[in-house]
Amino acid sequence: IKNNSNSELWISIEKKGKEVIGTDKLNNIFLILFDSVSLDFLEKNLDEMPFTKNFFKDKISYQNVYSNADWTASCLTSLINSELPSTHRFTDLKETHKLEPVKKNNLFSFFKSNGFMTNFLHRAKAQNPAFGFDKDVDNFFYYPFSFGNEGDDQKITNKVVELLYTNISYKNFFLIHF
Repeated sequence: IKNNSNSELWISIEKKGKEVIGTDKLNNIFLILFDSVSLDFLEKNLDEMPFTKNFFKDKISYQNVYSNADWTASCLTSLINSELPSTHRFTDLKETHKLEPVKKNNLFSFFKSNGFMTNFLHRAKAQNPAFGFDKDVDNFFYYPFSFGNEGDDQKITNKVVELLYTNISYKNFFLIHF
């Protein structure tokens, strides 16, 4: 590996001997994205969120964090396709609206090919069917974004619970974006 930058290169490798768990042993997978949640907000509100408080009890805080993209649409596209914005090029709605941002091999197609029911619930304005973000998704729910509207987040949560109970006999993958 060549490092042509002035930054240190850190590599993470899984420990030897760890059992690899295949998707056949998993029934429900939830990938939850909290967009623009600051550490300050979490610290001020953790007492009201016991599960989140427990999750962060041994927190690690980074001072220099870099995102894979500069805004939500590009970030979610990177996640769905496992590509950087420089590869998928879905970076600006005005300039890239003619692109098909969801590639053939994507996060949802992976789970579908492994027998999962795929669910995508979100508030991001760019991840809508007009751009093809319902590709390979069995249950697609879009709640238009409005700042500070906790009711939309509750709608997403309610729909997730409904979908889970409706499809409890199946393997489910949920990508949930708040």
